Amino acid sequence: MIKISFIIPVYNISSEFLHQCLNSLRHQESQECEFLIISDGASINEIELCKEFAKIDSRFIFLEQKHSGVSATRNLGIKNARGEYISFIDADDWIAKNTINILISFIEKTNSDLIFWDCSFVETKRTLTTSFANYSILKLNRDESEFFQQNIIHHNSFLTSIPSITVSKCYKKYILSENHILFDESLKFGEDRVFNYSAFLKIKTTSYLKETLYFCRRHSESTTRRYTPNSFSQSLAYIDRLKTISNDKYLDLIGLEALNEFYTSWQLCYMNKENKESFFSRMKKLKSKALSDKFQNLIFYANYENIPLLQKIELWLLKHHITFFIWIHGIKHLLLK
Repeated sequence: MIKISFIIPVYNISSEFLHQCLNSLRHQESQECEFLIISDGASINEIELCKEFAKIDSRFIFLEQKHSGVSATRNLGIKNARGEYISFIDADDWIAKNTINILISFIEKTNSDLIFWDCSFVETKRTLTTSFANYSILKLNRDESEFFQQNIIHHNSFLTSIPSITVSKCYKKYILSENHILFDESLKFGEDRVFNYSAFLKIKTTSYLKETLYFCRRHSESTTRRYTPNSFSQSLAYIDRLKTISNDKYLDLIGLEALNEFYTSWQLCYMNKENKESFFSRMKKLKSKALSDKFQNLIFYANYENIPLLQKIELWLLKHHITFFIWIHGIKHLLLK
């Protein structure tokens, strides 16, 4: 019997990272699982390594498709998964020893539609770990579920960021299948949030396991750090999608998430060292995006609570179509470069 199907998209991952990921799966004691490693147009070296694991361990199943993106790859995994639950792993991450036995034991205790646990984000010089609560929760109550839902859209603290990502979770497959819940392949950013929110609307019971079982590697080639020319527009697309599927619930949080992506776009695009456009061109584009109807409609309802004073001031300026501070930030960045 397959209790959990783990879906691992593979594309453009170093052999060292991929080997560590697959090795952490191979060394799991449980046999009530399967590992769907899916080439998303991966290199020959990546494919050979995946096939090697599939050859030596029958729990590994290797699938291939042409490069279509992580959402399409995960969707292929969902359609081919045979487990009662589905879980996702990124190919440059890894899981803790005996993770699957721990999860299955918790699943048998709770029988929840969704189970989630803590994740450590590992960087070169530091490690940050989420913490939804100080103890395991067999069934989230109404307030805890509301808190989870809110943190899918926007979180004020890194500690409570776990609802917004797809990893570190097990979803009952029939919930996804019966409600036709898949990843939105048109989105380049935020597909995790949209998927989680869509699933959570159909989920009746959720459980939290107070264990750190997943390790997410943060490095220069991570998607969240890679130069992305259209990052702001792509981010607004997923936020607008969240606004639609939430029926305009949490408009204040949606507005704050749009503001957050405004700042993130500086790192990923407008002031990224790989951006070869002139300074004036970049600033004009950012100003144009900040004054666009889509962005203005999203930040309209954003409140000023629980954000730093400088952001409060800048949010007020943006709402009133005042953008001189964008140039100040840009000049400051150039001087400190």
